[in-house]
Amino acid sequence: MNNYIQNLIDEIDTNDQICTYKIISAFEKKIKKQLTKYNYKTGFEDYTLNCLDYIILYYIWKNCNVPIDIEDILVIMYSFYKLEEFYFDNDVFNIKHSLYIINNSNINFLIINIMYILNE
Repeated sequence: MNNYIQNLIDEIDTNDQICTYKIISAFEKKIKKQLTKYNYKTGFEDYTLNCLDYIILYYIWKNCNVPIDIEDILVIMYSFYKLEEFYFDNDVFNIKHSLYIINNSNINFLIINIMYILNE
């Protein structure tokens, strides 16, 4: 991971008193385990975060207008653009709060802005 990404993660960790990498790693392991339930793998190759995803994660964390935790951001990112036709199991992922955030915050606006900028 480059220094720029590390600085972003350090800011999240310091502010929220968490270990972002551990949360992301645990989330990616849950995703990988869930992927074994599918007979087809098309669209699932991108289940780990890349550098751009870390920047997007930070941008959402920094600019969301409601309190949000890292796993909520990950659920929303993965459902919005990371994985195609992946269904989050309610027994494995806490999506109830993620749905609240989608309906009661500016997160859709933030992600659409990011996608717009990336496609310019």
